[in-house]
Amino acid sequence: MKQKVGKQNGGRIALSALALFASACEPGTGGRPITFTLALSSASVAQGAPHGRFVTHTGWEVTIEEACIAVGPVYFFAGASHLQQAARVRGVAERLSTLLWPRAHAHPGDTHFRGGEVRGEWLGQVALDALAPAATPLGDQNGLAGAVGSFSLRLDPPGGPLIDDPCLRGHHAWAHGTASKDGAQIAFEGGLDIAAVGTNRRVDGLPLVGAFEDGTAVVIAVRPSVWFDQAEFDSLVKKAPSGRWQITPESQVHRAWFIGARANGAFVGEVTGPQVR
Repeated sequence: MKQKVGKQNGGRIALSALALFASACEPGTGGRPITFTLALSSASVAQGAPHGRFVTHTGWEVTIEEACIAVGPVYFFAGASHLQQAARVRGVAERLSTLLWPRAHAHPGDTHFRGGEVRGEWLGQVALDALAPAATPLGDQNGLAGAVGSFSLRLDPPGGPLIDDPCLRGHHAWAHGTASKDGAQIAFEGGLDIAAVGTNRRVDGLPLVGAFEDGTAVVIAVRPSVWFDQAEFDSLVKKAPSGRWQITPESQVHRAWFIGARANGAFVGEVTGPQVR
């Protein structure tokens, strides 16, 4: 499936402003300007797994026949991922609790992600085919040299040229396939819609280990297997005009998809390079 990339918003100007901001806030810590390449991919491509076939935690054998999701913008940070930060906070809090307040309960801190210095960003949006056999290159991006520890991305409604994207069908994401368990076989389809409430449309603090230099290559892969890991497909009660069981907004499968699409493992990132041009 051909990937459609939405409008990109002045990345070079924005990165320059971020570089100035980082320099002003943290003297001496800002890296020199560099250029890196960015691509989006299916985790099946990245890991060599069978495309769209997996077994969920709930025991369903799933074959995805079509899956796409609107992704972007994407931000890269020097700071550690959510899981690493949580582990550090718990460790420090527990030690302080033991030393200073033996009977107090340690609190892990707030849920807002603080990634530290921004190392790079891509301000566009793409309708990503989660089963595509090849990665979607997004070209050269501007960044700042230095170690990276995490990335965040947005799952916004399709905008601009993506509004009429035939794969997304007006949703944040779309999928159809077949799920089998205990002799039952359920053909399903539906779209994921994410309400603009709080940080629902942000996936923050995803792990990314490496360093940005000139010629570094970054690949972010989506894992549709995580979307439906907690889904119970036999709970679907409404049929679509196609004859498939429909994933409706009030269904358990939609709720599981909402959680899975924003889970820590829904996207994986890899940094390689510098690459030979």
